[in-house]
Amino acid sequence: MARPKKNGVTIADIAANCGVSPATVSRVLYKRPHVDEEVRQRISAEIARSNYQFQHTSRAGKVLVLTSDAAGLINGEYYYELLNALHAVFHQGGYATVVAQASAFPLVGNSGFDAVISLGGLDNVMDYWSSHLVIPLIYVNRLPERTEPNCFSVSADHRKSIRDAVDLLCKNGHHRIGFLNTGSGREVYWRFMEEEAGFREAMKERGLPLNGMVIYTHNNEPHQALSELLRQNITALICPNATEGGKVARILQDLRWRVPDDCSIIVGDSEFYNRVNPVPLTAIRMPYEKIAAQCLEIVQGKNNFPPPIPYEIIQRNSVKNRTQQ
Repeated sequence: MARPKKNGVTIADIAANCGVSPATVSRVLYKRPHVDEEVRQRISAEIARSNYQFQHTSRAGKVLVLTSDAAGLINGEYYYELLNALHAVFHQGGYATVVAQASAFPLVGNSGFDAVISLGGLDNVMDYWSSHLVIPLIYVNRLPERTEPNCFSVSADHRKSIRDAVDLLCKNGHHRIGFLNTGSGREVYWRFMEEEAGFREAMKERGLPLNGMVIYTHNNEPHQALSELLRQNITALICPNATEGGKVARILQDLRWRVPDDCSIIVGDSEFYNRVNPVPLTAIRMPYEKIAAQCLEIVQGKNNFPPPIPYEIIQRNSVKNRTQQ
């Protein structure tokens, strides 16, 4: 937050003299976008005239990271990897990261944070933020609920990650490819919809059948969904969820399907399941570190409109070239 000089001039005084809101003055002080240039120059002139000295008092730096799913935070590999990356990148940039559930946002939202990063779920984050705060709000891997000044989105390129996975399988002679994804909350989670769209696009472009596509919810065991898929005579499978993909590989083995001899598989990257699965799994790895780096750039005012970040495909032993059989 900004501290006034001892002459008593405040942000509210500058706002009143310029006929704008205190939030607009804060955006100018923090060099944030979405301020008309004429208004920006008028506020800057008033700041100079009043001899107001802006001091950023939170350079110890605190960033609030919100998650809406406590179970996912504890158990989900996605949250674990992403939070580790955010902590490491922001620590290097001179910031501390504080993690809380979105429901606690009203209790901690005015505690001197430099930014709020929302990792998922609605929980009225946007409503509280737009009413009380002028610091940046950054959504990770989902689109904001509505367009607001000082609200940003950082995302991996989920659609292209699945297209790249289909490309890899096609190059290895696979033409009956299955797609298995979790569907819990998919009307909210933009990532799931992007992954489905990427699969549909890639298969349609190649004239390949789309009947091998099954979406199941976290409330159901994946055994039934996988059995349904295998009846389509698929030779390869994409399961982009890191945690679920490892489970699916184990279920394939329980069903006496050999990986990759009977079925090649590409999953979301998972350190844990790569340790417990006999066959190391080819994976599409979300760019956690680059996501965190883009969030830091936004907080520092260096990059307000970051492009989607490509995934990395890690080729291991779970994809077999059928043309060489």
